[in-house]
Amino acid sequence: MLIVLSGEAGNGKDSVAKVLQDKHGFVPYSLSAPLKRFGEDLFGFTKEQCYGPSKFRNEPDPRWARPCGTCGGTGKVYNTDRPHVVCHGTGKLNDNSPRRVFQLLGDDWLRQMIHPDALTMHARPVLMNMLQAGEDIVINDARFENDRANLKEWLGAVLVHVARPGKVRDLSHDDWRLHNSELHQPKPEDVDFVLENMEDWPFPGLGQQVADMLLKFQQTICKVHS
Repeated sequence: MLIVLSGEAGNGKDSVAKVLQDKHGFVPYSLSAPLKRFGEDLFGFTKEQCYGPSKFRNEPDPRWARPCGTCGGTGKVYNTDRPHVVCHGTGKLNDNSPRRVFQLLGDDWLRQMIHPDALTMHARPVLMNMLQAGEDIVINDARFENDRANLKEWLGAVLVHVARPGKVRDLSHDDWRLHNSELHQPKPEDVDFVLENMEDWPFPGLGQQVADMLLKFQQTICKVHS
């Protein structure tokens, strides 16, 4: 079985994948792994920055703070001693978190300038071999409709959306949530199953919800084959 998870950041998508891996033997697969290997190699990002909790992925890496283009790196308003508001007088923009870097690489460059299906085209033969070897797989970084549709059409993926009913997103300090890669959430009719996570971290009842979900999938498969 290939399960593809979707859901906004903070809904518990990573936690669902972890339950599938630890409790049910699913093998995690990351569509963006090639980009993250590139990030480790070129930018020196750690495993935690690439694959760890959101706080590590969202934290700007000061090594990659770039000169402020509007003040020319001086930190001052032109011909005055007043601090420049864009860079807060530092002369640098320290916003290059691993998440921002991978968003720019994965969408702004790879999808828009090379090919929108590049990640799933790369993953298809690998996933096919894993499925033929009898492995159960979970993917939690298929962020766009075409990626999810490709995985379903090509490999029979089961699409699961992790939702947090009633959750209000605070966008005031999270500009990355407004990036294209975070906005392509599916509608309920576009997925095979909606897992409603009503709890707060660490989601104590999530394990049972995942087990119930898998049981429903197994019952559906049995009905189809009978």
